[in-house]
Amino acid sequence: MTAEALYRPVPTVLPFWLSVGAGVVRHGGEAYAPYGSPRPLAGVLGAGCDAHLGPHITAALGVTALFYSLNFKDSIHRMSFEYGPQTDVLAHIGLAWRSRLR
Repeated sequence: MTAEALYRPVPTVLPFWLSVGAGVVRHGGEAYAPYGSPRPLAGVLGAGCDAHLGPHITAALGVTALFYSLNFKDSIHRMSFEYGPQTDVLAHIGLAWRSRLR
């Protein structure tokens, strides 16, 4: 889950945007159950572009990267099995409804 602020460097010329924000990365399943399904906080950076398909429909294509740190230790052997900085990258494509508020 992320919350991002969107910035369009040149809104009237290029359909390009940049985003920055914060997020939470959820680790779940049996592998992470002994560690309480951790949810580290992450810094988020994104970029993408969009194309207007009609007066209210926009297609968007982008990439978002989440940057965070982990340190999971095995309580029996007292060894870290996953640690250090992590980066998760998510590519996304979608359609959006756009209203023309003036």
